[in-house]
Amino acid sequence: MTGNLPSRNQYDFEFGLLWDAYKTRACVCDPKWTDIDCSRRMCPKGNYALYSNTEPTAEMQAVVITNVFNPTADGFKDDTKLYNDNGYKTDLGLDSNQTETNGEFALTFRSTLNEEFTTVTMNVYNLTEMIVEEALNSLPNKVIEEAEVVLYRNLSKYNATEYGLNGVPTSVSDKLYDQAYPFDSAYNYSWYDTDLVIKITFSGAMTTGNQYSLECKTAFCDAGCQPKLEFPLDFKKGSECLVLNDFVPANAVNIECSGRGACDYGSGVCECYEGYTDEYCSTQTALI
Repeated sequence: MTGNLPSRNQYDFEFGLLWDAYKTRACVCDPKWTDIDCSRRMCPKGNYALYSNTEPTAEMQAVVITNVFNPTADGFKDDTKLYNDNGYKTDLGLDSNQTETNGEFALTFRSTLNEEFTTVTMNVYNLTEMIVEEALNSLPNKVIEEAEVVLYRNLSKYNATEYGLNGVPTSVSDKLYDQAYPFDSAYNYSWYDTDLVIKITFSGAMTTGNQYSLECKTAFCDAGCQPKLEFPLDFKKGSECLVLNDFVPANAVNIECSGRGACDYGSGVCECYEGYTDEYCSTQTALI
């Protein structure tokens, strides 16, 4: 297992010295296909209708964009152009890499059927909850049907919620990467808050249970790109987009045909058991 090098035990080795290193091969299947040779279709997945006696709850992910509103780059408090027409803080830096337009980003969602879709371009400087919801819910094939978004531009407001560091469930709030939001009046109640928090709840039938983490797209990508990111967050000095997966874990599952039907592996269609219906067999219609 270790080539010609000595080994203290069977677990002490380097991958590059294994006899089959760089020789193994495997199929990387297209979306909606699976099995060792990618010959089997995947069926829609949903929540097992009788998974819990309690009401199922959806997973929540948090998208945190750090240092996007930076007072050293964005002007001064008494500058009349500090706020745009919507009352949102703007970026009034003097060089081309610190302009109000350098706030573009997009989010990529990967379904449990391994489909990947990327939203339209969004900009932190005019971002609203409705803009994020429409961007996610309009992705093709209804992969996200009912995303619900809560957006915090003011970290003082965020920290006052049950998810902030001043809230009760510290085990949840501690996920905010090493206390990125100190509940400190000198910091949070100053005239400027630097970060943006976007909480996204996956409430649709196809997005029950555990979901893959959203991915931030923040790199420059001009003509020919979809979406086009001509003035991306990467141009904003010191800014970063992070996704906290399982910020609130789901009380539900995401399994083939919701466990209430048989998958036709030739067609990728669920054949629901008696008393269950819909594309995922997740809706109970009768007690059998």
